[in-house]
Amino acid sequence: MRPLEGKTRGMLAADDRVLWAGWVFGMPQMHESRITQYDRPNFFQDTMGRGRFKRYQHDHYFYVMDERTVLNDKIRFTMSAGLCRTACGPVCARALSFEEVAAAARSAQESGPEPQRVDEIPARE
Repeated sequence: MRPLEGKTRGMLAADDRVLWAGWVFGMPQMHESRITQYDRPNFFQDTMGRGRFKRYQHDHYFYVMDERTVLNDKIRFTMSAGLCRTACGPVCARALSFEEVAAAARSAQESGPEPQRVDEIPARE
């Protein structure tokens, strides 16, 4: 998934919106996220505005452990009605959660600088 519209660069803040597009499970996907809660540097929440799910909410908790920043995610969603919900729901749920975390970890390792402490992350301008 890649950002297509809205806040596509820089740090996110409360009420920012991002429209994501890409391929997931071999199907084209569009997913609009809005930052619905923001408590820098400890927490933010994104909530789906539109997309394939009936409901999707993702909490991101940050804390410092052993001088490293740790991210703890909590994802809540409801599948839309249809075959995927009844036949594939549990499988899709496990694959989605794993794939999202794995993709984020790969992206951070490949493109990011050394991890920063939460209190060292620059303020949004």
